Amino acid sequence: MSKNAYSDFELFLQTELSSTNIQRFVSEHSFDFFLQERVKETLGMYTIKYPFEQRKRGRDLVTSPLHKDLKENGASFIEGPNGYEIPGWFYSNKSGISPSDHYGIPAGEGTFTKPYWFEAAREEYRACKESVGIIDMSSTAKIEIQGPESTECLQFLVYSDIDQPVGSIIDTGMLYNNGTYVTECRVIPLENNKYLVLSPAASRSKTMSWIQKNASFHSSSSVSVNDVTHEHGAIKLIGPKAMNLFESVSGRDIELSPNRVSKRLKKIYTILSESGVRDVGHYALKSLHMEDFSSPIMVHLNTPMECGQDPNTLFKNTTFCGKDSLNNQNDVNRRFHKFLLTDFDKDSDVWPQGGEPIYSKGVFCGTVSMCSYCFGLESMVCSGFVKADDTNGRVTNSGKNDDSLFYEIAVAGKLYKANVKQSYEGTLLS
Repeated sequence: MSKNAYSDFELFLQTELSSTNIQRFVSEHSFDFFLQERVKETLGMYTIKYPFEQRKRGRDLVTSPLHKDLKENGASFIEGPNGYEIPGWFYSNKSGISPSDHYGIPAGEGTFTKPYWFEAAREEYRACKESVGIIDMSSTAKIEIQGPESTECLQFLVYSDIDQPVGSIIDTGMLYNNGTYVTECRVIPLENNKYLVLSPAASRSKTMSWIQKNASFHSSSSVSVNDVTHEHGAIKLIGPKAMNLFESVSGRDIELSPNRVSKRLKKIYTILSESGVRDVGHYALKSLHMEDFSSPIMVHLNTPMECGQDPNTLFKNTTFCGKDSLNNQNDVNRRFHKFLLTDFDKDSDVWPQGGEPIYSKGVFCGTVSMCSYCFGLESMVCSGFVKADDTNGRVTNSGKNDDSLFYEIAVAGKLYKANVKQSYEGTLLS
């Protein structure tokens, strides 16, 4: 069986139907106790569904080693795509709301406008910009690949050179045969032909499945693939003082038994917390990511060139999955954009949630894939892939403001002028 033996229909199922693909679930979702609890609530969900609303049954399916500590510090948890409980925001960072419910909207707080956690997330954002914030990232998917042929196997799957020193962090991506993304990921070379692949939590199942399919072309003694997500916790420090803080505590005695990962992580978290680090949730992290215009968020059905990757850089690697399709991609018919909504009132207007239509000169040209209020810009920012203009084939402003190309985004029936803040080339527009 050749490495390119996947049918077009199979690739279609893996991408076009991603929102209904069974790979969006993980094995934990099949546990009897989870299903018994979740179905009780599912039958009663025929009420108003507010944005950011969380299920309350079948929770704590998978928790971080820091879950108890975060809960004690006032975390309000959201259910991650791979079953993990992740902190959305912290009650302790906002006065006036008590942590009576760590898993949902406080009574009377459901709204389609500015969410109840807004002020708390803004304070967490400020901590990341002015001092140091700490975020639990244990939900990140972690896949270990090892064996005599692991380098050959993994190098075929990613478009970046993984022949790097042990401990290097390689930002890259995996592609299907048709050149569209499986996932964005990071590869960390370890010792003795071993690699650790990190990917977004939402991509855990399909990343594991894709690697296993390609590893099957090698003997089991040559390449082994293991999901080690639950075996490794992770925390992230963000802020201008993060490096100084890390250097100040790194000399402390935090070494414990290598088989007690949870205790090691909790010890590190405790030391950092005692040093004045502020807990930060994923709503504030999303705002930080949306403000970072250096790289787009990779989404389904898009090729690297549509996401702004330089083909000259990609093709330095002689062979990788999807390269033939990219070589045959003569035209790029859509590009990644980020927009700032003008005249958007954060307090009274309905907030976008994704899926809103984007118009260019009154003609539909794409949909919003991600959105967040960015505290530093004091603006609602939306991102999406925009199709080429019908008359001239242009899909970006080429780094210059152009009055002939203007966009609007419809949110709850209201049109907002959308200023391009980043083109696919990563250029900030004034």
